[in-house]
Amino acid sequence: MTRPQTFVRKTPLFVAAFCAAILCFVRTAAETAMPPAARQALESGLEHAGAGRLEAASREMTRASELAPESAQVWHNFGILRAQMGRMDDAAAMLERASRLEPDYRHTHVVLGAVYQRMGQLAMAERAYRRAADLAPNLPDAHRALGLLAVARNDLAAAAGAFRRAVGLAPGSAELEYRLGAVELKLGNGEDGEAALKRAVALKPDLLPAWLELAAYYKRERYLDKALQAYDRAAVLNPASSTAWLGVGDVEAARGNASRAADAFGRAEKADPSNPDAPFMLGRALMMLGRAANAVPALRRAVRLAHDFADARSALAEAYAVIGENRKAVDAYREAVRYAPSHAGAYYGLGDILLRMDSLTEAEAAFRRAIALDPDHARARYGLGRAVMLQGRQEEGRREMEAFKRLSREGHRLDVLERAVLRHPENPELHDRLGRIYASRGRTRDAAAAFGRAAARDSTFTGAHVRLAMAAAETGDLGIAARAMQRVVRLAPSPRHFLALGAVLERQRRWRQATAAFEEAIRRDPRMAPAHRSLAALYERAGKTEAARRALKRVLALDPSDEAARADLTRLEKN
Repeated sequence: MTRPQTFVRKTPLFVAAFCAAILCFVRTAAETAMPPAARQALESGLEHAGAGRLEAASREMTRASELAPESAQVWHNFGILRAQMGRMDDAAAMLERASRLEPDYRHTHVVLGAVYQRMGQLAMAERAYRRAADLAPNLPDAHRALGLLAVARNDLAAAAGAFRRAVGLAPGSAELEYRLGAVELKLGNGEDGEAALKRAVALKPDLLPAWLELAAYYKRERYLDKALQAYDRAAVLNPASSTAWLGVGDVEAARGNASRAADAFGRAEKADPSNPDAPFMLGRALMMLGRAANAVPALRRAVRLAHDFADARSALAEAYAVIGENRKAVDAYREAVRYAPSHAGAYYGLGDILLRMDSLTEAEAAFRRAIALDPDHARARYGLGRAVMLQGRQEEGRREMEAFKRLSREGHRLDVLERAVLRHPENPELHDRLGRIYASRGRTRDAAAAFGRAAARDSTFTGAHVRLAMAAAETGDLGIAARAMQRVVRLAPSPRHFLALGAVLERQRRWRQATAAFEEAIRRDPRMAPAHRSLAALYERAGKTEAARRALKRVLALDPSDEAARADLTRLEKN
């Protein structure tokens, strides 16, 4: 049978994202019997909706629903219209009614899920999407919708699974490959993510979001040439893309091409004058070129667009200081630390300009604050040393100068290694060494990223995977930590590694898998008390009281000083 059209006017993003396939509705025998006046009102409503006349469409749809209250087709279309108008409660009620009248029409369930998701009712959204998937297991849109819902819930593993199923059902879909690639990258699966994104742009060379995602991945991985190519491609596809031009500028700046970076940031600002990042980055590039006077207007534009943009205020203060506007520099630095009290760089800048103005006590206080926030801030140590020596405290000043020299040497090694990574981005050892330095300086997220790059470049690099797992666990990225440790136990199945895997899985609340990991650690080393201790807690959680008692007794046999284990055993034996 033929299907009447539904309106296809450009919809809000949430509808467009989930409902690309709802172009029509099943015309059943009941629909064929729709009164002519109702049919005329429905078609008139669709025509008005397609032309953007939503209020007129609503009047016609109301008339159609009154003339044909049992028409699922009418309620389906009326629900979409209400979603278009932002009236989500009405939309949900109408689509629920349509689904009751025609329970096997999968597209109604997809749209209903999109509406519930927009309303923040994620459980109801999932129920609707799963109903659509049950009705049509081979419908890519249902799995796509489930994937997007999982992304909204930050359940990236579930999202990847849903997108993989959708891609399997629609292998020629560039948009699905893009969605899959983006999620794989977030999961830390660089090779799989890159491959999916490459398939996306091969299928649809003008798919801008895929180029931007690919470019950002290459930039994170320090493949600057590839990143620049991808950003350039994005900028060609859409010269009005501020994101693309910002990416071009960022990569050019990292390559030391300040002039090209400034040009790109200028284009980014023209593309989106409301984005404060563009004039901020432009100002920084102009400072790199020694054009502080030209940087000031750009940085002032950034501050006007975002009053609490502390980095922009700090950069503006630096520019004022370079051109000799010391009082304006002090004011700008004070504003920066007012908006960002933990901004060590701004406190250092404030101290530096106050020192130049001979405000020694205030300068000392600013330097001390910078060091409290960042003990490895070499220049703040130098400034503090000068400030206290000028106040006659020579010995204290000499200690700070020694700390400055030590930190400067370490900073130099870091700079050298970062430049080496840019020259040789394929070398896993360089990334691993960089990660270790970051970790030693408390830059855990940077360390995790560096270890991830090392592990991606050499999948057999056990140490890099271990260090990635440790850093990721510290930052709360437990999915990445678990995958890294799972790789480790395949490469080097030692008791210690199974213990670490179990600890990560336990933090993820993956009780069964954690139990298996701890049990394997004990099988390989029966004297590993921490594994017995963890198993006792997991056994008790699972209701295996006797197994928990045995585990605790084993803990005490191995470590009689464990009073917490003794107390837990006493509690279990009383029960």
